[in-house]
Amino acid sequence: MHLFLLLILPVPAVIGQIDPGMTYLQKEASQPAGYGGFLLTRVFLEHCRYALGMEDGRIKDEDITASSQWYDTTGPQYARLHCDNGDGAWCPKGPLEPSDSQYLQIDLKKLTFLTLIGTQGRYAGNLGKEFAQEYRLNYSRDGQLWKSWKNRQGQGVLFGNKNTYAVSSNDLKPPIIARFVRLIFREKLGEGQFGEVHLCEAEGLPDFLREGSPLQDRDRRSVLVAVKQLRADATSQARNDFLKEIKIMSRLDDPNIIRLLCVCVSSDPLCMVTEYMENGDLNMFLSQREIESTLTHANNIPSVSLSDLLHMAVQISSGMRYLASLNFVHRDLATRNCLLDRRLTIKIADFGMSRNLYSSDYYRIQGRAVLPIRWMAWESILLGKFTTASDVWAFGVTLWEVFTLCKEQPYSLLSDEQVIENSGEFFRNQGRQVFLYAPPLCPPSLFELMMRCWSRNILDRPTFEGLYQALRPQVNP
Repeated sequence: MHLFLLLILPVPAVIGQIDPGMTYLQKEASQPAGYGGFLLTRVFLEHCRYALGMEDGRIKDEDITASSQWYDTTGPQYARLHCDNGDGAWCPKGPLEPSDSQYLQIDLKKLTFLTLIGTQGRYAGNLGKEFAQEYRLNYSRDGQLWKSWKNRQGQGVLFGNKNTYAVSSNDLKPPIIARFVRLIFREKLGEGQFGEVHLCEAEGLPDFLREGSPLQDRDRRSVLVAVKQLRADATSQARNDFLKEIKIMSRLDDPNIIRLLCVCVSSDPLCMVTEYMENGDLNMFLSQREIESTLTHANNIPSVSLSDLLHMAVQISSGMRYLASLNFVHRDLATRNCLLDRRLTIKIADFGMSRNLYSSDYYRIQGRAVLPIRWMAWESILLGKFTTASDVWAFGVTLWEVFTLCKEQPYSLLSDEQVIENSGEFFRNQGRQVFLYAPPLCPPSLFELMMRCWSRNILDRPTFEGLYQALRPQVNP
């Protein structure tokens, strides 16, 4: 998710509310002037709408910080209104633990009277697609004690943007006085034909669910969940498909498949709530790690072992074996759609297309939906044919991701158009097709298995049962 920030009106003051619509500021005076050396000044809030300097640069780069950043080019210094430097915005890595909060923080250098805050989506030369639909606001006067802003009805969620480019402003009622300000949010996971998927923090959900739910061991703690919501303008066909998806997911019960927790179908908007795992998605998890070695141990670098990678491969094959037994075609198997808990248990999920952090993994073919072409079998790209066999092809690409530790995108040297052309070479089968290279960490026998997954003929590809049986003996008991 990418955010821009606009803050309004600097006044070095301490606030005390007296009448609705107006505020008396207690401002230090050079000479004692009653009330113990403070001067009372009346200010009408509608006049307090002066920009603080996020857009014009008066707020310096070093005074803008963040909980994390995806790349240097998406660092907090780019979180400025109508700014197209870097990749056009700040982009966080995303929450990895339930207690983790992603935020953008501004140090205003002095106590400041704030009446309005605004956000804008990722601009990026008119190519950006991400925006924050809602967020929370925390503030502090000393950087030590933080408070959460809430309106007069006790609500703390501010509604953000509805599209990429338009600035969305929120009047703060009541206003606040602070030196430090943080925008805090949960990630928008994806957007597809049905609607949107958001990462949320749910309180009291284990008590709400029936006995035997997968969240029973959470001891009433808040948990991360993914909430998939049907768009208000969805067609009747999309509504029927959404209900069909709920029906299918309600049947799924496997240790390596994400669980449907609850649904809302009695009123609009229709939505479903599924598990979300503490360690986030497999792509993010692996891309932040190195293979286990003396160096990683000595320098406390996050690492994984070859045994860990093989265990991940077995779990993914086991989950896909279960889906195949139900004739369920996933269509978007990739490390970004595999989640991990704190014990490195993998659960396969599908949070819709165009996930913000992975928007470059999808390609919009004219007249068709956005597609993960770098993971797709040739018949899926050229003929629109999706089967368990095309899932097997995607499984081979997912294995390749795992054993490269997700350090690069599949076919990274090919453009999207060249990837599509390469699918034509697979169809013609004249020896000119380009295969993914053998990852250095990958055992030769495992790469041979990947190559079988990418067989031109569907019948030559292994089944998920066969893949599971081939992979399981390679994992240490």
